[in-house]
Amino acid sequence: MLPWVPVSFNVHPSARVFLFAALVCLASALISGIPPAYQLLQRSLLDALKQAGRSGTRSGHARRISGMLVVAETGLALAALVTLGLFVRSLHGLENTPAGFDHRNVTVCRLFLSTNNYTPSEEKEFSRRLRQHLLAAPGVTSAAYSDSIPLGFGLGKWASVVVEGYASRAGENLDVHHASVSPGYFDLLRIPLVTGRDFRAEDNETAPRVMIVNQSFARRFFDGRDPVGHRVQIFGKPFKIVGMVRDTKYFHLSEAPQPYFYMSFDQVHYGSGENGVAFYVRTDRDARDLLPVLRREMAAIDPNSTGLTAMPLSDYISAAWFGPRIASSFLAVLGAISMLLAGVGLYGVMAYSVSQRTREIGIRMALGAVPGGVLRIVMREGLLLALLGIAAGLAIALAAAPQIAPLLYQVSPADPVSIAAAALFLIVVAVLASLIPALRATRVDPIRALRQE
Repeated sequence: MLPWVPVSFNVHPSARVFLFAALVCLASALISGIPPAYQLLQRSLLDALKQAGRSGTRSGHARRISGMLVVAETGLALAALVTLGLFVRSLHGLENTPAGFDHRNVTVCRLFLSTNNYTPSEEKEFSRRLRQHLLAAPGVTSAAYSDSIPLGFGLGKWASVVVEGYASRAGENLDVHHASVSPGYFDLLRIPLVTGRDFRAEDNETAPRVMIVNQSFARRFFDGRDPVGHRVQIFGKPFKIVGMVRDTKYFHLSEAPQPYFYMSFDQVHYGSGENGVAFYVRTDRDARDLLPVLRREMAAIDPNSTGLTAMPLSDYISAAWFGPRIASSFLAVLGAISMLLAGVGLYGVMAYSVSQRTREIGIRMALGAVPGGVLRIVMREGLLLALLGIAAGLAIALAAAPQIAPLLYQVSPADPVSIAAAALFLIVVAVLASLIPALRATRVDPIRALRQE
């Protein structure tokens, strides 16, 4: 028997990715150096000498360029932080979305019985016997098996259905996803049975074909009426509906309710092939402690059935959060870098502005300006740049909303909480980045400032 190994992802460093990143950094450095180089080439020696003899303040053109850079950095930082907030809230919503079944204290494994040359009948017999052995094992409260695992990988199985009494529209897609499960499956996963009955051991290949549907199936094909007793054609064969269960999540947590039906595993199983047989065991202890019990009971039925790998169902379905978690982690790094660049840029602009305006500030202080007034002037300039950047970032975030919306779950791309939190955070960064140069400006000695040149 082949072991079942969880899906892994190739995260090894790529030389092409590294080369691409290096070229992007090089191109960015070259592009960033073009404007100041061009400005120096256009500047004459006479202008430079005149500029050096002026009041010591920067030219309006230079101040505008540095201010625009700070606005751009702040805008990109806000857009990154808003996107991060949206993904974090979306991930939180996903993790708190009920799956419709209880995955706690459940161990799941796949049995690739076909690799031991089992026929479909032998696979069903092995599964039935293993379930009975496990039900008698200490610590096991329930056991079941099926041909699929919810919230896992893959698109699942589907079949076209012809429902008794349902008039389909022209061109209507009647393909419905399904699974084959054993008796006790719904009880083990604690999926409530709304009406009718569960599968029984008697629902085998010699008995009349039966099926169980979910609530969405009943809403679509029976207008919400009790479907028990009605017949459905599947694979060209008649099946009788004997029960209805509550809707659950089948492929991913953000999916909308959809029709789904279950068939008796012992009745319709035609061989596991590559997918194997999924076995579920609920225990009253840690699910990880059940692996030795599984191996022992399998060996008791067939000594050649080795190589079993199992895991808690909670760990298996964690793949449902893999994409949002990766996106949130990436955006967290991007947001931190953007915030750092915006803070450093704003601090640099304000510090340089104060150093260039030392004479101006000295004159203001000599004419009676109080330190509080100087503090307000410098802080006002920094906060104005930050607010302009926040406005620009808000425009970027709203413009990107249509592209972000499909990736979110129960969160609007214009979520006011995410926008307000990002804006408030950047305002705090702007205040801190402006405060140090502003405090330095209040300590300027008017006499030294006037003698500076």
